[in-house]
Amino acid sequence: MVHEYIYIPIEEGILKTGENLLSIHVKNTAGGRYLDAGIVEEIPQKSTIDLAKQTNVKVEATTTKYSLHVGKNARSLSKN
Repeated sequence: MVHEYIYIPIEEGILKTGENLLSIHVKNTAGGRYLDAGIVEEIPQKSTIDLAKQTNVKVEATTTKYSLHVGKNARSLSKN
């Protein structure tokens, strides 16, 4: 089982502003495998990332709402 991500560079100018479509063909004859794919920007190794501190969580019937503090900024997000 592979437990790592593989970054495949996308040539400059291929992606357009707005929506882009990612299409993947997988042939798995053994079963029991998963694929996680997306378009990301690889973070340079010497970059620093501010850690988020969760300040509140509110669990409702169909939504969970999180409040976070990142650096000097307060953020909130919801998960349905």
